[in-house]
Amino acid sequence: VEAFKWWIKAAELGDLLGQQKAGLAFFYGQGVPVNKAEGLKWLRLAADRGDPSSSFVLAQAYQTGDGGQKDLRQAIKYYRQSIKRHLWEELEEDF
Repeated sequence: VEAFKWWIKAAELGDLLGQQKAGLAFFYGQGVPVNKAEGLKWLRLAADRGDPSSSFVLAQAYQTGDGGQKDLRQAIKYYRQSIKRHLWEELEEDF
């Protein structure tokens, strides 16, 4: 609960990691009651800023319809985004 208070403050200030953590907390009910819509909102913000973990969770949600409407095009979009970002991070580590 205490960690969530800090994550949401950071998220509201535009912090990428805060957005990811707040999104996951809402989506899975960690420190707050489950709120899939609010979780997806924060995860989408983080994913659109390049966070691969948020992109992956969004892709799964769109694939299964968890938290909203099933949308396979959006699922593919976010799976691709997640893969590209993970690959980019691996390449950066090699240099």
